[in-house]
Amino acid sequence: MAVTLVKEDGTGLPNANSYEDDASASQYMEDTGRKAEWRAFSGAERTSALIAATLFMDSTYRCRYLGVRAAATIDTQALEFPRDDLYLPSGAAKPSTDIPLEVQQACAEYALVAASGPIQPDPTYSDSGRAVSMERKRVEGAVEIETQYDGSPAGVINRRYPAAERILSRWLRVNVGGLLLRA
Repeated sequence: MAVTLVKEDGTGLPNANSYEDDASASQYMEDTGRKAEWRAFSGAERTSALIAATLFMDSTYRCRYLGVRAAATIDTQALEFPRDDLYLPSGAAKPSTDIPLEVQQACAEYALVAASGPIQPDPTYSDSGRAVSMERKRVEGAVEIETQYDGSPAGVINRRYPAAERILSRWLRVNVGGLLLRA
């Protein structure tokens, strides 16, 4: 069964599942010199990656996005955008029907990651419950096992994607010492 991508158009679609479509993502990748890398994946892989990227963005940044979900569609819109109370650097209000270009570009960036594999894979845990970042086993006469543990608390591993985060940062609250500040 083919996956159907429904790009959010700014009206708060109840069935939207992506901030970007393949045509726009392909143009963005061409503009940034990565068209061949993006086109190495099939159309179905790119579609699934764009949907996965949007899910990742909304689940990761839901509480950090500036503004609030659009009042007109707050109960029915599928995604976090459109949003009210967004402002341009000049101080002018950004219409809620305009999905910020940076959100679409970040979606393409995350999709390139997602096309290669899980964008946020589940962590691997040892028998002791610690998150494993690397495990190597060698069997040559004598058995040798080396395990490296992730230093994050409670085994939480959050991958970072700086290129996409820098693009998206304009529309995120800044986290400073546990406090969320409006940028």
